[in-house]
Amino acid sequence: MWRRVASTSSAQLQNLAASASRRYSSLNPTRRFVTSSAPSPSSTPLAKSAPPSSPHIASASTSALKKNPQEVHPAATGHELEELAAELEGRDVLEINYPVGPFGTKEAPAIVKSVYDKRIVGCPGIEEEHDVVWFWLEKGKIYECPVCTQVFKVTGLSLILSFLFFSSIPPRVESRFFLCLFTTLEVVGKGGPPDDCLSMPAPALKPVLPTMSAPRVREAIRQYLSEAQSDSHEVQQKALQTLVSITKVSPQNRSLVSQTEGAIPALLALSKSSSDSIQVLSLSVLFNLSLNPDLKQSLADIKTLKHLNSIIASLTSAESGKVASSLVCSLAMLDKNKAKFGVAGTIQLLVKVISGPRSPAIHHLLSSLAELVRFHGNCTLAVREGAVQALIQVVECSDSEDLAGTSLQVLGLLARFDEGLNALSKTDQIVSSMVEVLKGRCMLSKEGAAEILLLLFDESEGCVRDALRLPDFSTLVADISVRGSPRAREKAALLMKKIMEDDLDSYVDGNPMFSQW
Repeated sequence: MWRRVASTSSAQLQNLAASASRRYSSLNPTRRFVTSSAPSPSSTPLAKSAPPSSPHIASASTSALKKNPQEVHPAATGHELEELAAELEGRDVLEINYPVGPFGTKEAPAIVKSVYDKRIVGCPGIEEEHDVVWFWLEKGKIYECPVCTQVFKVTGLSLILSFLFFSSIPPRVESRFFLCLFTTLEVVGKGGPPDDCLSMPAPALKPVLPTMSAPRVREAIRQYLSEAQSDSHEVQQKALQTLVSITKVSPQNRSLVSQTEGAIPALLALSKSSSDSIQVLSLSVLFNLSLNPDLKQSLADIKTLKHLNSIIASLTSAESGKVASSLVCSLAMLDKNKAKFGVAGTIQLLVKVISGPRSPAIHHLLSSLAELVRFHGNCTLAVREGAVQALIQVVECSDSEDLAGTSLQVLGLLARFDEGLNALSKTDQIVSSMVEVLKGRCMLSKEGAAEILLLLFDESEGCVRDALRLPDFSTLVADISVRGSPRAREKAALLMKKIMEDDLDSYVDGNPMFSQW
C-alpha cells in the first residue's frame, strides 16, 4: 500500500484530502490532513483557513479588538474555550495530533508534534490492514508493530491518548493515512515526563488482534517462536511478549500457536530458563493457551504438571509461582484433568506450601487447591495431608480477611465429603472458631463459616450445643440474616431454622432457647 501511495502524485493526495474534508466538514471544520513534507502557506492543509461559516472566526474578524474568548463566545468552556483562544491567537491546538509531511520512511520520517517525551500511538497495518494495535512510544526508543512489523521511531511523545484519526477524512481513507513506517515526533511543549498527568490512571492497552489471513498469522507465529529460542535475551523477551499479547484474547490465535510444530515443548523449555522474566513470559503464554477448553487436556500431561510443581515448590520467583499456580488452576477446571494432579503430587505440594511460611502466591495456591478438591480423590489426599488444620491456621492467623475467606471456601469444599467433614468435626474449638469468623467484616468469610456450621450441625448435635452456649451466636446469626449478602442471608436463615427444628431447651441451662433471641 505504501508503494502505491508513494507513486501517487502530491496533487492527487491533496485533492483526496480536500474532497474528504468538504464532505465531512460538518464534523470538524478546523481539522485538516497533511499531504506535503514541505508545507507552505498556499499548499499545506495545515494553513489556517477556517470556513467563513465558523462563528468563532467570524466574530474575531468583525472585531479585531475582541481577543478575549469569553467576549467572542460567552458560553464556551473547557476544551472548546481552549480551541477558541488558540484560534484568536492564530494557533491550532489540534495540530499536535496530525503528522506533518508525506508517509514516513527511514530517510525522511514524518513529524508528529507532542507536548511530552512519551505518548500512546497506534498502528493499523500496511498493505494488509489489521485492527489498531496501541502501544507506548518513548523518546530515543524504537518500536516494531508485533503484527505487521512496522517500525516506529520517536524523539518525544505525550501521555495524552491521541488516536491520530482525522475526523474530516472518511473512515476507509483515514485508516490508510494513519501513521507512517518511520515516525519522528517533535516536542513542542515543555518535554520531559508527563508529570501533570501522573495522577491519572494509565490507559489500558488491550492487545487488538490482527485480521490478517491465517497463513500469514501462522508464519508470524513461527517467526516469534524461532526468535523466542534465540541466544539474545532481548530478542527472546520481545518475541515472548508478542506471543503473550496475541494469545491473550484470541481463541483462534491460541489454537494456531498450539498447532505450530514444536511450540509447546519450546515454551516448556523456556519456562525452565534461569531468567525470571523469560520464565514468567513463557508460563504466561502457556496459561493463555490453557484458556481454550480443547487445549486443557493436551497441556496437562504428567511431565508438565511435575514441572509446574517444581516451580511452585522452588519459591525463587514470586511471579513465576503465581503464574504457575494460575496455570494449575486453569488446567484443573477440566474434570478429566483433576485426577492427574493427584498422581503428579500437586495436592500434597499445595498443602505443604500453604502450611509453611507465607508465600507471596498464597492466594493463587488456595484458588488452585479449591478447584482440585472438587474431585473426591483429591479431597481425600488433601485431608490425609493435613489440609484442614493448615486451612484453619490460615483463617485464625491471617491478617487478610479475603485470604481467610478463600480458605473457608476450600474448607467448605472439603466438608462436602465424609473425610473432610469428619476432620472438621474432630478439630478442637471448631465451632467457636467459626463464630469468631462471623464477627468479622468480610462477607465471603461469613458465607464460608455459615456453610461450615450448617454441615457441622447436620453431622453432630454436639456442635449445635456448643454453638448455643456461646453468648453471641444467636445475635450474630440474626444480624447476618438481615444485613448479610444474599448467600450469607440464605445460610443464616438455614441456621436459624435448624436450631428451631431441634428441641434444644435442655442445652441452654433449662431456659427456653428463644430467650437468646
